[in-house]
Amino acid sequence: MKNVILVTGLLSIGIFSCTSNENKPPKAESGTVTKTTLIAADTTLKSEEPATKENLFMKDEALGPLSFGADMFYTNKILGPADSESEAEIWGTDGVEHKTLTYENGIVIDMVSKDDNYTINSVKVTSSSDLATRKGIKIGSTLNEVLAAYNKNIERPIADSSKIIAGSIYGGLVFTMEKGKVASIFLGQSAE
Repeated sequence: MKNVILVTGLLSIGIFSCTSNENKPPKAESGTVTKTTLIAADTTLKSEEPATKENLFMKDEALGPLSFGADMFYTNKILGPADSESEAEIWGTDGVEHKTLTYENGIVIDMVSKDDNYTINSVKVTSSSDLATRKGIKIGSTLNEVLAAYNKNIERPIADSSKIIAGSIYGGLVFTMEKGKVASIFLGQSAE
């Protein structure tokens, strides 16, 4: 009887240890990344752009309701049709199709096409616009207000106070100052 129990026990251990682990995620040693982890990370980071400080800044910033990456449908819903729209053209600097939407209220939007879906690449507002950044800076705000709102994001040193850059020229806000006040605001990449 003891032999039957011993053989049954050994067979059970053998059967359980030989079962397939196909549905179980692989175990990783401390400090390693498994294939399963990489697949999960890839599906959650579906962005085509790397997570740089500029891209993170751009995703958190806006001019009024207009933010980087918003699509044409949303833009038209918010602003209505543009007063003028340029012909689409491929820029040599990035190889992407661009078109410019211009509105009489001082808003100029650069749209880029990805798979025939146009999205906001940059927004510029000028004197007749009342759109503000997420931190409340708008046309007519003072230099001190810009510095207080974006102090930790401003590129240093500030060589010329006629242009203040929050984020960077590779993705951020450019405040053009005239007589100590904001004359225009650009959201996007100002470097090529």
